[in-house]
Amino acid sequence: DVAPGVERADVLVELAVTQRGGPRTNIEQCDQALAEVEGDDARSAKILTLRAGNHLLEADARAGLDDARAALERAERVGDPVLLARTIAYLGQAESYRDEITPGLLERGQELEERIGLELEWNFSPRYVLGRRLMRLGETDRVRAILEQVEAQAMELPPRTRGVEAGVDALHTLATPPSLRPRVGSGLSL
Repeated sequence: DVAPGVERADVLVELAVTQRGGPRTNIEQCDQALAEVEGDDARSAKILTLRAGNHLLEADARAGLDDARAALERAERVGDPVLLARTIAYLGQAESYRDEITPGLLERGQELEERIGLELEWNFSPRYVLGRRLMRLGETDRVRAILEQVEAQAMELPPRTRGVEAGVDALHTLATPPSLRPRVGSGLSL
């Protein structure tokens, strides 16, 4: 048992992050955590982003989009660039599922990510999400440039960490249209 408040919310979030019990259980944990942190925009943004992701796993793109938009609103009030970039990435994913695109959102996140040198995990990276969206739109030159940046960043990581990033890159390479494949993934073995 954990006392009500921020500490309880943090425990609930960590439980939801483990993904045990499935998306519905994780959403309920996020609901409980949100009730514990009313007025704390930073924690609320993180929780709403996590809940948005679980809604997307449940194929409830409308709820995911609503949560991701609410998360961005809170993240903007906080002003923390890492929180903002991560939230933009999730909102970009949710918008792609619903095909309700905010023009320039992911580009804004990518610029923020690059300007302050953030090294975000692929699922929290606006640059990565932008690359996925551009791939769907057939914008091959921009996709190639983004994937080459992701690859270069992965190659700078320690070998143990690089393995995880390489796996993501391999999946991307396999999902990449043949016209993009020759130059993508050249430094990482599949």
